[in-house]
Amino acid sequence: MNEKRFHALRGLACAGLATVLFSLGSSAQACSFGSGDGSKSAALGKSGVAGAGEALRVEANAATPVFFPGAIVGLWQVTATSGGQVVDLAFEVFHGDGTEMINDITPPAEGNVCLGVWVQTSLTQYSLNHPSWVFDGNGNLTGTAIFKTTLTLTALNKFTGSYTLSYFDLKGNAGPVYTGTWAGTRVLPSN
Repeated sequence: MNEKRFHALRGLACAGLATVLFSLGSSAQACSFGSGDGSKSAALGKSGVAGAGEALRVEANAATPVFFPGAIVGLWQVTATSGGQVVDLAFEVFHGDGTEMINDITPPAEGNVCLGVWVQTSLTQYSLNHPSWVFDGNGNLTGTAIFKTTLTLTALNKFTGSYTLSYFDLKGNAGPVYTGTWAGTRVLPSN
């Protein structure tokens, strides 16, 4: 096959896949990430972040979503809740190589960008291990946190799950452990 025809066919295949993926949306709500202590809840209302706490809407064009290996890959707006209270908002990206990154509304001096790894455990379920550094409000390193979650795609553009967030001081001594729910809505080019 000549190179020009190969590139044309590859372009058509990519366009077709993108059309299918972006047409399979469902309605969902905004998301967050947090420790469960409620300290961010008041700040969420005053954050001035466009869309903070508001729902993203993705119209459904198909009754049944099509799941496939790696369907979690992409950018998500996520919400963490604990005890029925929103404790954080974030953007989370899952990369095809099994790495993941969260950018939450924590002040940058406290470490608002951190990395993790994920693995698909079934057609619609994923497990995430997300270690991070913990800083105080002055930017001083105070320890580490391990964020572990199990996610389930409930629609192609929505996931829910539960998390455990465990803190450790600089000597490795266990600190508080928080649990809650983690929910995400896929961010699409049309949003």
